[in-house]
Amino acid sequence: MCVITGCALDAQSGEPIAVVSAELPRGGDPVRGRDLLLNNGTESTPYLSCGLPRGVVTIASWFGIDMIGTGPTLPERKRGMASLPYDVSLAKRPSGVEVVTTNCLLCHASKLGDSVVIGLGNANADFTQDQSVFGLAPIALDVVSVFLTPAENVELARFRRVTEAESLFQRPDTKGMNPADVLFGVLAAHRDEDTLQWLDEPKPDANLDLNLLYTDVPAWWNLHQKGDRMFYSGFGRGSHARIMMTAALMCLEDTTEAAAIDAYFGDIEAFILSLRPPRYVDVAKRAIDTVRADRGRTVYMATCSGCHGDSKNNVPPIASVPASVVGTDDAYASSASLQGDGALAYYFDFFNSSWMGTHGDAGMLVREQTPQYAPPPLVGIWATAPYFHNGSVPTLDGVLDPALRPTIFRRSFKPEEYDFVRLGWPYQSVLWKGSDVTVYDTRRWGYRNTGHTFAAGLTSTQRRDLLEYLKTL
Repeated sequence: MCVITGCALDAQSGEPIAVVSAELPRGGDPVRGRDLLLNNGTESTPYLSCGLPRGVVTIASWFGIDMIGTGPTLPERKRGMASLPYDVSLAKRPSGVEVVTTNCLLCHASKLGDSVVIGLGNANADFTQDQSVFGLAPIALDVVSVFLTPAENVELARFRRVTEAESLFQRPDTKGMNPADVLFGVLAAHRDEDTLQWLDEPKPDANLDLNLLYTDVPAWWNLHQKGDRMFYSGFGRGSHARIMMTAALMCLEDTTEAAAIDAYFGDIEAFILSLRPPRYVDVAKRAIDTVRADRGRTVYMATCSGCHGDSKNNVPPIASVPASVVGTDDAYASSASLQGDGALAYYFDFFNSSWMGTHGDAGMLVREQTPQYAPPPLVGIWATAPYFHNGSVPTLDGVLDPALRPTIFRRSFKPEEYDFVRLGWPYQSVLWKGSDVTVYDTRRWGYRNTGHTFAAGLTSTQRRDLLEYLKTL
């Protein structure tokens, strides 16, 4: 198995090339940023400091329960993490208790074929299950706590307060859909704006039960060509480092800890901005038809570049397109606009008015007057199925030809089955969803697969040529 970071296409060594650009919002050291990202920040100040005490993991193992699991590892990780799955981290608390937690790669790295690609959104994670304390029932934790030390019980309580708050709101009913935007609203509702200290009860004006939207996770490598725009609706502006560290709200205790994490997040931002997609031929292990791809570039420039830019000539995408023009499901864009309400909208307002948005180089979350989407650059688009912000189209040929989009479907979640010809996930059309979490129903609010019909008028040959060209990006 290879590990691909995407940095300057250095797929074999896994080491990023240190490129510090004056265009980086904060500037920083991407090599140090990679180390910080993979190893959960610094030893004294991890960006996620809460988790399951090791004692819980040990006791669970007595009963044959593996709380950590198995999966691809990154041997260059440090402080005991080299042997753990790449999305599991450790943190040492001041009390001396070691806790097992997760990290950013839970959502922002994924296996594709036989490669682990850092920066590729994880389209196969299952957030439909109870996320409270790694799935252990509260009564089981009550029993386990009897065998823990007082210090371990303190750390368990820190972790349970967050996971139990999250579990009330964040569960989508479709596998592969990511609840991060709902989670951010939950965390904001449980934090004091000025001190960032945890509040046991969510603030009543948060409206967390409204507009629960789940998304596909975009590729990190898009950010280097998006200028100051971040997220599907382009609402993240300025420096993204503070916005990127929002997940730290899960665990941090106060603004002092937040400032210590923020002090190194410029380096993590620099690493993320240095990411580039891997090459199709390296991951797919297939050749590209260069004659067809050359014809496809002509189609691309005439059909796609007006919104998505021309990455080969460093022409960035345009900043935004009205949701009514692109025609894709507008629920997310509406929630991100001034018309929005619910968890995502609450997170915006909290971020901008709290310590997160008012101290130092903070960046800002901007709510537009009308629903907008920010066209992404199409670098590495061949690897990022399913498509659209809500993951409603399983293959890229379905983006180009709306007639190929299934209405209700069950897709593959196995990286080794990725279709490098149609560019996406193999799927089966089915008649209904019911309670099946592996089935996607595009007839529902927030899940529609409509719009983006700009290539519908092309001939089938032109679309095939365009698809071949997109493999070169």
